[in-house]
Amino acid sequence: MIQLRLLSLFVLFQYSFANQCIYLIIKSDNTTDRCLNSNCSQFLDIKSLIVQPKICKTDQLSFAFSSYKTFVTFRHGLGWRLGDLFHSEFNSHVNRQLILYLNEINEDDQPFDYKELIHLGIYLDFYIIFVKNYSEWIMSKLKFRCLKFSGFDKYPCTSQILSPLRWISHQQSRFSTTEMISTTENIRKEIKSSTNFILFKMFPRISNIHEEFVKSAANNDLRQIKDLLKYRNVNINGIFAGHTALQAAAQNGNLEIVHFLIENRANLEIEDKDGDRAIHHAAFGNEAKILDLLIKSGADINARNKRRQTALHIGVCKNHIDVCKVLLLNGSHLGIQDFQGDTPLHDTISKKHDELTKLLLDSNADVTIRNNEDFNSIHYSVLCGNLTALELILSKIESRQWILNEKKNDGFTCLHLAALNGHFLIVDLLLNKGNVSIDEQNLHLQTALHLAVTRQDLQIVNLICKKNANVNLIDKDGDTCLHEALRHHTLTQLKQLQEEAQNRKMKNIFSNLTNYDKRPSVEISCLLIMSGADLTIKNKKNQTPFDLCSDSHLCRMLTQKNIEYQKKEKRNENFLECLICSDHSRDTIFYPCLHIVTCHSCANRMKKCLLCKEKIQTKTKIEQCKICSKRKASVAYKPCGHFIACENCVDLKKQCLICRQTIDLIVPFKQLCVEKNDIASTKSEVMTGLSNDTMTLASLKQQLEEIREQVHCPICMDRLKDMIFLCGHGVCQNCGNRVKECPICRKQIEKSIILYT
Repeated sequence: MIQLRLLSLFVLFQYSFANQCIYLIIKSDNTTDRCLNSNCSQFLDIKSLIVQPKICKTDQLSFAFSSYKTFVTFRHGLGWRLGDLFHSEFNSHVNRQLILYLNEINEDDQPFDYKELIHLGIYLDFYIIFVKNYSEWIMSKLKFRCLKFSGFDKYPCTSQILSPLRWISHQQSRFSTTEMISTTENIRKEIKSSTNFILFKMFPRISNIHEEFVKSAANNDLRQIKDLLKYRNVNINGIFAGHTALQAAAQNGNLEIVHFLIENRANLEIEDKDGDRAIHHAAFGNEAKILDLLIKSGADINARNKRRQTALHIGVCKNHIDVCKVLLLNGSHLGIQDFQGDTPLHDTISKKHDELTKLLLDSNADVTIRNNEDFNSIHYSVLCGNLTALELILSKIESRQWILNEKKNDGFTCLHLAALNGHFLIVDLLLNKGNVSIDEQNLHLQTALHLAVTRQDLQIVNLICKKNANVNLIDKDGDTCLHEALRHHTLTQLKQLQEEAQNRKMKNIFSNLTNYDKRPSVEISCLLIMSGADLTIKNKKNQTPFDLCSDSHLCRMLTQKNIEYQKKEKRNENFLECLICSDHSRDTIFYPCLHIVTCHSCANRMKKCLLCKEKIQTKTKIEQCKICSKRKASVAYKPCGHFIACENCVDLKKQCLICRQTIDLIVPFKQLCVEKNDIASTKSEVMTGLSNDTMTLASLKQQLEEIREQVHCPICMDRLKDMIFLCGHGVCQNCGNRVKECPICRKQIEKSIILYT
C-alpha cells in the first residue's frame, strides 16, 4: 500500500493508490480539477466535491479553507457526510483523520460543538483543526468516537480534545473557539521548532500569501510585513482583491509601512481594478502626509484612473482640504478633465465645498474650461445655484467680466441659466455686480426675460425690467415677452375652467378682482406694459399680444396701463429735450454745476448755465458707458463729477475709472436736469429713482425755467429780451447788435425789432 500525502492551498487528499478513486473538484470560481493518485494540484476554496463514497475510501482526508464558515458552506452542499469517505471498520493500527487548515476562525464559530460534529458522520477517529495566527499556527486535536449514530440522540458520539504534544485530556463535549485556542496557548513555544516551523514553511501552498501581505499592510503590522518579505520571499507588489500592500497602507494611513515599502522599491504606479494608484488611495483616505511622501518619492501627481480622475479630483469630491493643499503645493494640474469633462473646480462647485472653491481659485484655476455638456465654471455655478462660488469667481475676474457673457453651444449665457432655473439671488448678483448683457439671445432668440416670463417668475421679471431690458425683442417665432405672458395667462385660465367644470363648481373666475390682479400672469403682463411693451407687435402668425388673450378684462386693464405709460414717457421727454433748440436731446454736462440742459451744438454758445446761472468752466459731451460700451452714460460720480457709467454698471466700481477717487455718491441723469440737485444721502436712495412728489416739483421748476427763458437774453442771461428777430427769437439790444445770425435757429438776421416796455 502506497501512501501519498499532498498538502495544497485549499485541499489535501491522502488515500490508497489501489482504490484508484477520482475526486472531481468544483472550485469557488466555478472551475474544475480532477485528482487521481499523485495528479492532485492546488485548489481554491471548494464549492463542491463529486465522488462516489461507496467506492472511494480513505484513511486521511485534509481540506484547507479561507474560513470556517466557508467549510460549513461546502459541507452543507454535499449530499452525504464527509465521514462516508472513510473506512467503516475500526482499525486500532490506522487512525481515520479529518484535518482542516483554516486561515480564519471567528468567535461565533463552534467547530467542536456536538451540533457541528454530528454532521461529519460516525467513521472518524480524530478531528484536527489548524488555525492560522499570523506567522504561527494553533492546532487543536479532537479524539472522536461514535459508538452509534442517531439523529435524535443528544450526544451520539464522545469527544476528547487533545493538545498537540502533551495530550492533556478534557472531559468536555462542547468547546468554544476561545477555549480551543487557549488550550494550546501554553505549548506554542514548544511547537515552534517542530510542527509550527514545518507548517510555516508549507504555508505558501495552503494559503494566499498576498492576501496576508496586503492585510498586514492595511492593519499596520510592520513586523508581519518584514517577516513575510524575509522568510517567505513574498512579491512586494503582489495583488490581493485587486490591491497592492502599498495601496492598502496608503489609504489606511499607515505612514511607517508606506515608507518601508517605498524603501524596498514598491511600485508606486500599479493600478487597481478601477485604475486607482497609491496616490489615489491616499487621497481617498485623506492622508496628506502619505500623499506628500508618495509625491516626493516620484509618484505621478497627475495620474488618472479609469474615470479619468486625478488625486485632486478625488480630494475635492471628498472635501479633503489638507490633501488638496498638498497636491496644489506640489503642482497638481488644475485643468485636467475627468471622463465627464469636469475639472476639480467643476466638482467643488457641484459639491458646494466653498473653502475648496476659494482654494482652487486662489491657485488660478481656469474658469473658462468647459465640460462635456459645454458648461464652464460660471455656467456650472449658476446651474447648481451656488451663489457663494459665483461671488468668488466674480471677485477673481473683475478685469475679465466679458467672460460672463460667454454662451454655451445652445446660446445660453449664465443669465439665461439663472432665469430658467429661478435663481433670483444669482440673477440679482449678475445684474448688479456682473457686467452681463441683459438682452443677449440664445439660439431660439430668447432673452433671459423670455425665459423668466415663461416660468412665470415675477421676482426675476421685475428685477430684469428694472434694469431697462428691451421688452420688445422677439424670439424665433416672432413672440415678444408680452406674447408669452398672455399666452400663459390664457392657458392657465382654460385649465382652471376645465378643473372647475370637472368639479361641477362653475363660477365667475373674475368675481374677486383683488385676487385676480395678484395672479402672476396678470402682474407680469402689467409689469411688461409699464416697462414699454408694445401692444401692436405681431408674431410670425400675424398675432398681436391681445390676439392670444381671451380675457377682455385683462385686455382693458393692459390698455389703461399702456395709456399711463405713454403719459409718463411724455413727461420724461421734457428732461431729455434741449432747452434751447428743442430739436435734439440733452447730451452735454456743464462743470462745475453738473447740470445737463442743452445739446452739444447749443452748449457751445452758452457761457452760463440756464438753470443755476453759474458760469460754465468746461463742457463735456456725454459719451458711451466706459465700462460696458453698450449704453450711454447716465450717472455722475461724486465728488469727482465724472459722467462715465450707465445705471447698470454703476455698482461695479468703487473708484472712478478716470481719477481713481473713491465714489461717495452717484447722481442719476434726471436729477442733473433740474435746477437743484436734490441728491439723496445714500447710493441706494438715489438709484431707486425720484418719488412722484419730486417728479412733480421738477416739472414745475422746468416750467418756471421755460418762462425765464422767454424773458431773458439766451446769450448773456443777464438782461431782458428787448430785441426780436423775424424768426421769432429774441435777445437783448447789447447782444443783438453784435450778432449776424440768430443764436437759437442760426438763421441770418434780416431785420430786428426793438421792444419798448
